[in-house]
This record gives sequence, C-alpha cells and structure tokens, in this order.
Amino acid sequence: MLSLPHNHRSKGFTLIELLVVISIIAILAGMLLPVIGVVREMARQSQCGKNQSQIIGAMVAYATQEETSWPDPRGTSWKVPLVATGVVATTDAPAFTAGAFELLAATQSIGNSLFKCPSSAVGGPNRNVKATVSAANTDWGWSGSNVAAVSYAFDWAAPADPASSRVVLADRDTKYHSDASMACFGDAHVKKLKKHPTATSGGNRTTGVIQTSVILFIENPDAKGAAGKEDDANDIVPDNIYDDVSDVDTAGGGVAEDVFKPGGGHAKRAFVK
Repeated sequence: MLSLPHNHRSKGFTLIELLVVISIIAILAGMLLPVIGVVREMARQSQCGKNQSQIIGAMVAYATQEETSWPDPRGTSWKVPLVATGVVATTDAPAFTAGAFELLAATQSIGNSLFKCPSSAVGGPNRNVKATVSAANTDWGWSGSNVAAVSYAFDWAAPADPASSRVVLADRDTKYHSDASMACFGDAHVKKLKKHPTATSGGNRTTGVIQTSVILFIENPDAKGAAGKEDDANDIVPDNIYDDVSDVDTAGGGVAEDVFKPGGGHAKRAFVK
C-alpha cells in the first residue's frame, strides 16, 4: 500500500497570507469610502431637488385651485401667529414659510417628508402627524420656536408666473450641501448654486433666513445686475438669493416692502426666506 508523503500541505491560508488579504481589503475599503460618501451626497442632492420641484408643482396646483398665486397662511386663525394684513417682517419670514408649507400639505395631501432636505440634520415636520389648517393643532412641527426646523426657504414675493431664471425655493442652510444650495426655479427645474467666492464671515445678513457663523452668499448667475439696471454693464450686482440687496425695482417705482409682498417681488432676483 502506498502511503502519502509526510510533507503534504493541508488546504487553507497561512497567517501571513490572511494578514496580506486583510490589509488589501482595508486599503480598498479606504479608497472606496470617500467615493461612497460622494455618491451618497449626490443622491441626497438629487432627492433634495426632487422635493423642491414637487413642492413647486403642488403650489401650482394650489394656485389653480384657489385662484391665487402662492400659499398664504396669514390670518388670525392660523396656528403660527402672523399679521393678518400688511407686510411680513424678516423676523416673521420663517414662520410664514412654515405656515405656507403646512397649508400646502393640508390642501394638496402631500407627504410630510417632502419638506425636509435629506442632508439636513434638523428640519422637517413630524412625519407621524397629518397637516391641518386648525389653529388648535400645533403638532405638525411649525409651532413656536419649531419654525427654525424648516429646512427649505421660500420666496413668496416671486411673481405669480415666474421666469425660468427666477429662484423660488432653496435650501435654508448652505451646510447641507457643503457651501452650496439646491435651488428650484420658476419652471420647476432644479440647479445647484455654489457659495460666492467672496463670501466671508460676518457682514450684512438678513434675519429672514436662519443661519449663523457665516454670511450667506449664494449667487444665481442668471440674475445679475442691480434691480432696474439689468442692462447696465457698469452696475452688475450678483443676485444673492439669501438677501434683498438690489432686489427692489426702484426704477419702476418699487419700495423696500415689495420683497415681502406675495407676488410683489422682482421679476428676476430672489430673496428666499
């Protein structure tokens, strides 16, 4: 009978081979993780844009149904305290936006998650509570200080039939997408707008947008030029969608309060709030 040689090698990996394989896997994982993070953020940006586009679509449906321009929650019976008439101040802007979103959700039967940016750590209504127009129901997420949780900003001063270059909705905070903002325009198309290279800490900033630490300067490149002087090459003023600088058409008789009048804002320049 033949016997097997004593030096026959058993099947399997040696300790050194296992360590080599583990090292290779670790290196590959280290290379892939940043790519996975980029892909995940791109998916979130895409979903953020889709959310805003659907909100604009719901607003168009609301306008057709109610024969108006944009959802307007002002009134003494609304759950978020707002002035019944007159101009909304910057301090009321987040509450106005929050109320407009809840009014839209209640009348158009759209999901709560639509009003939250996927990249936002905070923001968005209570997913388990149905939106209502009842002043007694404050559980949806916008009562009192909770209006700070709104992750999208809205420019209700946009004309009723805004141009395709006119921003209507945008992210409330540029930190969601690394110093950029997903913005939705008048024709419901979405575009990523980056922070202007000259943006610095401090500076002139509106209180209509909830943001601290840095000045918000997200430029819409399709809306340059000071209001009323768009054709003057010597007076090119970038449109920062987060403030109302040069957004009043003074040449056409406009006044500062126009940026807070539903439908009374500039035809091209936006002030999301």
